[in-house]
Amino acid sequence: MLKADGKGIDKQYFCRYNESGLEISVGESAVVIIYTKFTEKKDSMFETLNMEDKSFLVDEIYCEAYRVKDFEVPYHRHEQVEILCIRKGVFEVQYERTSYIANEGDIFVFSPNVNHTIRKVSGKTIYHTLIVDISVLNSRFIDDCENKYFIPMANGELCFEPCIRQDAQLIKLFKKIVKEKREAKYGWEIAIKGYLFELVMILLREYRKEDVPKELDGVGKKRKRELVEKALRIVENQYASEITASSVARLLNISPQYFSNIFKELTGKTFINFLNHTRIIESLAALNSRSYKMRDIAINFGFSDENYYSRIFKKIMYVSPRDYLRHHVR
Repeated sequence: MLKADGKGIDKQYFCRYNESGLEISVGESAVVIIYTKFTEKKDSMFETLNMEDKSFLVDEIYCEAYRVKDFEVPYHRHEQVEILCIRKGVFEVQYERTSYIANEGDIFVFSPNVNHTIRKVSGKTIYHTLIVDISVLNSRFIDDCENKYFIPMANGELCFEPCIRQDAQLIKLFKKIVKEKREAKYGWEIAIKGYLFELVMILLREYRKEDVPKELDGVGKKRKRELVEKALRIVENQYASEITASSVARLLNISPQYFSNIFKELTGKTFINFLNHTRIIESLAALNSRSYKMRDIAINFGFSDENYYSRIFKKIMYVSPRDYLRHHVR
């Protein structure tokens, strides 16, 4: 657990935001990095969360904000779902362009890549947050649950009402997840998954937004571009290997059908056509050198045999490899 409560410590709390991220500190020690900047992106609001347990991507942040003068979490977003529960006091929570006054028992659900912030307003302010990477709910095989719910949630295409007032069911589940996480009894991971499935089911039935807000529609499109860009880099580095749309989809943690759809949507080509085109273009240097047998070129550039290489070559270049050498290479 990432904790900032100052219990047992009589030094002054303070909060600051620097090049490392948001720090909640006690004196000269006990620094807790809650949000760490993702410096590879030129986007000051995008954050990568410092997940405590890399093997089970569910974390909690407990913060007694009243101990920090002028407490405010900077405007930011991240790839995980964040479930924020107000434990005590009054906070102001901003979700994209909408601000809410939040009181004890209110819950906020921040979809992936949605801008949000929180600052204390009055009272003995305490909030509790669960950070959930959607992948923790994935199964080994892509099924309807992932295609209909979890993949759209991760892509920002399925979202919920951000502000949920006094829902006893959700608060109870929230507390159960926290209890399992803290006590870590044998089988706690299974218990948390079960509670998360129940929590998501309630959100889907009671708080699902029928229309994706305009700002989140942009998030979904951005997510698609990021996935396709990752796929293009995989092809660039591994085109000579035995890769398929299904294997790339597994690396991206999305379904093969969804991957094929967004790849065609953004590139105008099917994945196999793009892969074959890359392989043929990359093979031209070896072909032009006249130093290799056609069979060896085919195998070294990802084709099963010389005949398949020749057939794809002609489809893309409009001539056979031998005619290409005869007329285009001197």
